[in-house]
Amino acid sequence: IEAGIVRRVAGGHVEVVAEPDAFGELALRPGWPSMFRGYLGDEERYRKCFLGGWYLTGDLARKDEDGYFWFVGRADDVIKSAGHLIGPFEVESALMEHPAVAEAGVLERGEDGRARVVDGHVREVPDGTTGELALRVGWPSMFRDYLDEHARYRRCFADGWYLTGDLARRDEDGYYWFVGRADDVIKSAGHLIGPFEVESALMEHPAVAEAGVIGKPDPVAGEVVKAFVTLRNGFEPTEQLQRELIAFGRRRLGSVAPREIAFDQDLPHTRSGKVMRRLLKARELGLPEGDLSTLERVS
Repeated sequence: IEAGIVRRVAGGHVEVVAEPDAFGELALRPGWPSMFRGYLGDEERYRKCFLGGWYLTGDLARKDEDGYFWFVGRADDVIKSAGHLIGPFEVESALMEHPAVAEAGVLERGEDGRARVVDGHVREVPDGTTGELALRVGWPSMFRDYLDEHARYRRCFADGWYLTGDLARRDEDGYYWFVGRADDVIKSAGHLIGPFEVESALMEHPAVAEAGVIGKPDPVAGEVVKAFVTLRNGFEPTEQLQRELIAFGRRRLGSVAPREIAFDQDLPHTRSGKVMRRLLKARELGLPEGDLSTLERVS
């Protein structure tokens, strides 16, 4: 996916912002995988999203000198004050850095991939170790219950922590890195594998536009990792490329690399653009597909 920071200029054109850390509107070059084809019943709204060969997302962002994009806020949320354009998200993020706002931790996992709770207590893991992301109870806007599911709500808490169900690791600088959902974890030959890290590694290959990873039952390992891959334009789904991707995964990931690769140019997505791993697994194993209300349906 080619992305850039742009500004609208007179005459119905846009200019790319070249200087680092200057913010503008985040834009994508049309043709990315899973690009949507229109707004249902609103063709004019869809047409207005494209200008100067770019799809304008409506998000404000800045691109740092290392090439990373940083979200600032929605363009229609921007605050105009004394000649400055202020993104609410930046202000909120700065406030969230204060320790009084929210304390987070990474907790040791049990065999099921969730936080290990022993006699009502949990234990944090060292930096660099993957565990369940947890928040200290009492953060601002903490929700009070699940509607009509109080027992489920109570199960989310242990030893003064709220258990998010997300797997993460904290680096030595104190940044948290998302690994995957705990209920998506693949248990293979004694390893607990987060699909997100496998997908991210595969997408470093120049042929791969997108990937979705599941665990496939195996009588010896318990589960083996299978990846469904969408290829970029110009690449063909050959057996040679299949072998190349498996080898590439092994070099990047070692023993947790995918054992199987399948090509799929039409991966199922939620309306927010996330690959529906649950649906991939159901289709692979011939299981009921379940609730499809969040499935993206291309118009």
